[in-house]
Amino acid sequence: MHLIILTGITYIKKVSDFLNKINEIASESEVLIQAMNSNMIAGYEHVMYAIEKANKSFETNKNVANDKGIEIMRY
Repeated sequence: MHLIILTGITYIKKVSDFLNKINEIASESEVLIQAMNSNMIAGYEHVMYAIEKANKSFETNKNVANDKGIEIMRY
């Protein structure tokens, strides 16, 4: 697995347009893109923990969400 974490701050005028665009990019590039609210993240380690837990839940078929991005958000 190759992992790249990008961070930044932006104002999103229309959330639906933003989500459609990142879904389009993810589909074309065959990658997972998960946008997150920075107010809900404790730091880099928190993000890494969530990714590891989500990956493990899918590997062991114990995932609650059908989408890995949503499973990441659960943590």
